[in-house]
Amino acid sequence: MENDYRTGRLMARVTSALGWLIAASGIIGLVGLLALRIGQQPNPDPLAANIWTAIVAYAVPVSLALIVQGVFLVAVGQALRAVMDTANHSKQLLDYVRRTTN
Repeated sequence: MENDYRTGRLMARVTSALGWLIAASGIIGLVGLLALRIGQQPNPDPLAANIWTAIVAYAVPVSLALIVQGVFLVAVGQALRAVMDTANHSKQLLDYVRRTTN
């Protein structure tokens, strides 16, 4: 029974793995942004401050969106796996009922 829906199980694993990869890239982006900010030397130039503000205004929402999207993809992969498991267990139950009634 474990060999049923092999392609579906593979797609569930790939979807979950892709989700974890995307979520991890969002976390790495946030940590990298924080590391850049901590390591930055004070600069009296107002243009440099404006550039940094623009980078933060763009990078933080993108990183957060990547984390959320990655978690949703992991959930979709797990839901796919649950559907395959339900189908296998339903098939086992049907086989059991057929054996016991005959």
